[in-house]
This record gives sequence, C-alpha cells and structure tokens, in this order.
Amino acid sequence: MNGFDFPPAAGRWFRRIGAALLLLALLWTVLTVTVDVADIGPMGTRVGFSGVNGQLARAFPYDETLYLVTQAIGLCALAVVAAFALLGLVQWIRRRSLRRVDRELWALGVLYAATAALYLFFEIVVVNYRPVLLPGETFPAASYPSSHTMLAIVVFGSAAFALPRLFRRRFCLVLQMILPLPMIAMILGRVHAGVHWFTDVVGGVLFGLGLLMLYLGLRDVGRPKPTE
Repeated sequence: MNGFDFPPAAGRWFRRIGAALLLLALLWTVLTVTVDVADIGPMGTRVGFSGVNGQLARAFPYDETLYLVTQAIGLCALAVVAAFALLGLVQWIRRRSLRRVDRELWALGVLYAATAALYLFFEIVVVNYRPVLLPGETFPAASYPSSHTMLAIVVFGSAAFALPRLFRRRFCLVLQMILPLPMIAMILGRVHAGVHWFTDVVGGVLFGLGLLMLYLGLRDVGRPKPTE
C-alpha cells in the first residue's frame, strides 16, 4: 500500500460516497434554477439563490489578478492531464499493446473523459451566466458549475492517488502533500475573483468530489487481489 492508497474493501464506500455526492450535485443544480431566482446578473440574466449570490458578488467584485492566478492553476491541471496522456502513449509504444498500458492510466482517462463530458453538457445546458462581463465579452459566459473548480479537484485529487502506483518513489509523498494546495486555492480563488456565483463554486465542488470518489471506488474493480 502506498501513500494515500486504501485497502480494496474501501472501494464500495468510495462508490457509495461518490454516487451520493453526484446525486447531491444534481439536487443542488435543481435548487439553483428554482429557488429565489431573480434577474441580478449582467444584462438581466437570471440567477437562483439570488439573495446569497448577490450579497457575495457585491462582497467580492471582479479581481483580475486572482482571476489570472486561478486560470494559471487551471492550465497546470491541464498540463497534468497531458502528462498522464503522454505517459500512456509512451507505455503503448514501448509495450506494443494498449492492454499493457497501466490500469491506473486507463482509470484516469475514463475519469478525465467523464469530467470533459460534464463540462460540455453544462456549456450546452446553461444554468447560470457569470456575474461579470470579462474583457472582450459582449454577453456573459456560462458559469455553472465552476469548471475550473471541478477540474482542480478531479485532476489534482486523482494525481495524488495515482502517482504512487505509477512511479512508486519517495518523492510522490511530497507531491501528495502539495497537490491539495492548488485545489484549495482554486476553490477560494474562484469565489474571491468574482467570476463565479457562490452556487457555481459549490456545484463545482460537489461534481468534482463525486467524480473523484467514483474514480477511487472503481479503479480497482476487476484487479486481481494481492496474494498474502
């Protein structure tokens, strides 16, 4: 067992927690479009939970510096995804078979594909628009759930658990201790940067944690049990 790894029996609990979080995220989405809806957004866009969202939007107006910092963290997350994809490609070439690519990389690929699919879904089915018009925009962009928040939780969280299985070196422990930091910075930064409603960030956290828990619960399904 390495770093933040868990015994196989924990998988069912991660699956249950992940499913519960995703159900909670769906409930939160429904509440966001039905509770206390008012046209408090730019250009008259309507927002749920308008009381708390409006109050926090006034407390944390647009901050370009924080916005750029969180954008940079998002680019780092995409770089991690690209690094895992490159590792999978290298293994495929060297081992001359997709079946011989590490199971952990396949699990990560499924997780990242599910995250991308969820992002695309909410780009089409718009729940909220941003509380601010960014430079160059003529209409506010979709903002629910906070895709940067979801991405940070999924990518940095999964990397913390995957690295020891892929490399099995001591430096992985250091990385595991560091990786939660950009997750926390992203959650706080997206709220304080003023580019999301508070409910957007909550939605990103719920969807991100739900996907991460399902990854932890499903990545060992079908894996042979270690011998004593």
